[in-house]
Amino acid sequence: MKNKIFLLICALCAVSLDSFLPMQGSGHMITGTLIGALITGAAVVTTFAARDHLDQFLLLGDIDTAIPISGLQVEFGGRAKINLTGSQPLVSAFAKYMNQIADAPNGIIGTVIKIATGRVEGTTTYKFTNNGVTTPNIFAWSQSRQTNGQVPAILDLATVGIQAGSYEDFEQFSALFITSSANVGSIDIDYEDGHKESGLTVIEVDAMLAMNQSTEANGRLDAVVTTIDNRPVLGNPITRVRVYVPVGGTAVTVAVLKLADGDFKRLRN
Repeated sequence: MKNKIFLLICALCAVSLDSFLPMQGSGHMITGTLIGALITGAAVVTTFAARDHLDQFLLLGDIDTAIPISGLQVEFGGRAKINLTGSQPLVSAFAKYMNQIADAPNGIIGTVIKIATGRVEGTTTYKFTNNGVTTPNIFAWSQSRQTNGQVPAILDLATVGIQAGSYEDFEQFSALFITSSANVGSIDIDYEDGHKESGLTVIEVDAMLAMNQSTEANGRLDAVVTTIDNRPVLGNPITRVRVYVPVGGTAVTVAVLKLADGDFKRLRN
């Protein structure tokens, strides 16, 4: 009799636990922040439209998956906030740069894509352009949201083309991502205190980045991208950068990242 009572109690406990802890594979499993999967095919665009908020982080695959996209577009409230298209190296360099803003530059440079300082409520559309045929899962999540009346900031990121035999000036930016580095003739940099450096090679500019954060080979975050870092925490800010492309050369694409100094400091906390 005692054994029967014991078995009955065990059975009741199992039923009770199952109601709180659904078995893996059941219809009650929580899918977390998975928003979908990348559609296969080079240059094919995967769109997630009319979401009710913008998340702080995007992840394709897992933390050490190489960036599988050549374009990322984020629209918020009907306006394009991030418009980065046509270059997998640019997306990769941007992701690695942003992933080190909040964390100490140690170990692997993961490829989580950080696009805001927190979750922002409002209609959002994500567009991902496949760089090949892989179909990783896409996740979106946040670590903070509006607090004390302060709305998180969304990054401003767009690309500019520079034709051969020409140049472009860049001011009031947080970072520049320049590709292909081999096509750059020279770079001039002006600083807030009046100091100027003219005719810099990309080798020198790459070394400047490597002095302030972890990089990959040759002081770059991608093999063909030169990054210019202008975070407010670095001291003497850059006021102007001029990128030259030589006559007879090949056009260069520059991704320009903008975020207010105060918001950049919040990314580090």
